[in-house]
Formats: sequence, C-alpha cells, structure tokens
Amino acid sequence: MRVIKSISSADLPTLVKLSRETFIDTFADNYSSEDLNTYLEERLSETALSKELADVKNFFFFILNLEEKICGYIKITPSSNKFLKDLNPAQSKPLSSCYLERFYLTKESLGSGLAQLAMSELMSWIRENTEDQSIHLTVFIENYRAQRFYQKYGFFHAGDTVYEVGSTRDHELLYLCYLR
Repeated sequence: MRVIKSISSADLPTLVKLSRETFIDTFADNYSSEDLNTYLEERLSETALSKELADVKNFFFFILNLEEKICGYIKITPSSNKFLKDLNPAQSKPLSSCYLERFYLTKESLGSGLAQLAMSELMSWIRENTEDQSIHLTVFIENYRAQRFYQKYGFFHAGDTVYEVGSTRDHELLYLCYLR
C-alpha cells in the first residue's frame, strides 16, 4: 500500500486545516501569537496554499496511515536551489536539487513508523520522477527529533540559514542528501 498520495486543488480545505494544525502543534511554543498568526496568514492560508498548489513546480502529498486516514503532508519543489547559496563553502554544490519544504505529521501519528514509510516512498518518487542529484531541506536548530530522522536517510548538515516566522528569524540547519 502506498502511504503518500498526490494532493489536488480539490483537497485545498483539508490541506489548509492540516498544515495549520501541524505547524501550530510543532512550533506554537516558539513564537509570539503575533508572529505565529502572521506566518499562518502569509504562508498557510487558503490563498497562500492555493497559489502553491497551482504552481506546477510544486508537488504536495498527503501521508496516509494503513486505514487511509490523512495523517500528514509533504511539499517538495524539484530542481529548486532555494537554499543552496547557504551551503558551507567546502561543500560541493549539486547541479540540481529537490527542495523538501514541508514534511509534517499530526501529533497523534508521531512515533507510529509512518514518517519512515513516507520518507522512503518520497525518496523513491523523487528518484523516479526527477533528475535531481540531491534533496535539501532546512530544519530548526532545536528540532533534534527531526534532525535524527533526516540523518537516518543520509541527510547531513551542509550549511546554516535563516527562516523567518513573522518578525522572528530562526537559525536553521541546511541538510543535504545525495541521491545519485
């Protein structure tokens, strides 16, 4: 059974609800209510996500459990060099890289093994459907659980960057994983 399923524009209401819920559950304690609300409106509103879904360069997937209940979502952008400018100077820059922008599970699904199944399936999809040489992502410097998870799939710390949530500028780690 597949655990990731493509998202279409018809899924927008579910995506909006899920993206806001998982972001709040993961990061609400890190930000003021003003910064959190600004981020939710600018990045995870119906308008913002509708634009992202309409962009043919983006791919969204729901993460499904064995009962086919939606338990998370993923957003990737193949052939995106969004954060590669932040690679350590000693790190060789891949010619093309897929950007894994969001990988979120509901808090009830954490620890269920679903993230591992979804990541394995996603990496296979990227290898089969893109020509990208690597995957890159950013991870909050204090999100140790996510860092350990990505490291299990061959991701390594390749640089540092900043991620803005409202007026807060977070120190993020740039992780890279070579595919080919």
